[in-house]
Amino acid sequence: MRRNRREKNEAGNQKYIAIAVLLCMVLLIFCSCGKKAAEEEVQEELLPEIVVGCNDYSPFCYIGTDGEAAGTDISLAKEAFQRMGYRARFRFIDWGERDQLLEAGEIDCLWCCFGMDGREKEYQWAGPYMYTFIRAAVNRSSSITTVEELEGKSIAVQAGTKVEEIVLCAEENHLPQFKAIFSMQNRELIYSFLRKGYADALVSQEISILKYIRDYDMEEEIRILDKPLKRAGLGVAFSLHDTRGLAPRLDETLREMYEDGTSEALLRTYLQIPQKYLEVYEDER
Repeated sequence: MRRNRREKNEAGNQKYIAIAVLLCMVLLIFCSCGKKAAEEEVQEELLPEIVVGCNDYSPFCYIGTDGEAAGTDISLAKEAFQRMGYRARFRFIDWGERDQLLEAGEIDCLWCCFGMDGREKEYQWAGPYMYTFIRAAVNRSSSITTVEELEGKSIAVQAGTKVEEIVLCAEENHLPQFKAIFSMQNRELIYSFLRKGYADALVSQEISILKYIRDYDMEEEIRILDKPLKRAGLGVAFSLHDTRGLAPRLDETLREMYEDGTSEALLRTYLQIPQKYLEVYEDER
């Protein structure tokens, strides 16, 4: 009887010991993972910093609900510069002051839906790394159904953007002749102008229009016209006086990210069909 009781006690003790060993192993793994994450964070903090000049232009660059920089270009920049051995810091700037800040060395590069067309000789470029499509949108109730029907109509655009440059040179860019162009600093205002009927249409980046429609549940209110007004390549701009060789290195890194599928994976967080915007690399072949 005593023997059976002793055997049961020993079996119970072994069970508790096994559980204790298992718990210790779990704790060791947890601590090891935590230590590894902390070490990686410290290592990242030790990387040399590169300051990226950007603008509040969702979904390319914006401040997320957590107060951190977010967007398609933010995600690409973080990954690319980390691969190059840098830690990216994002500085939201007045886009009209971009060149002064770049030449003064207060920022290292410009990266925020920055079109290369017509600016090829103004900067050292990495890219184009993706396409952007400039589209027009109208109220759902509008009689306008094609781009050609924008002839003689009024449009709203965001000031200081490549879109504004393009529509201001409508004839040169083979666009309809607009009756009036309303340029506004605040992106939200161009949508208000459209919805209130002050403008017949708005012109913006396709990605930006789609995000606005999705974020504000405007599928029944806003309609995108049949075809793009223009397709443009986006790039990352460095000063012509920058001697660090960062532009060609970044260009190669972005190409590697496209080829290994990283760029598509990052863009999929924001875009439904990321491949469409990455065709820039296929067109080079």
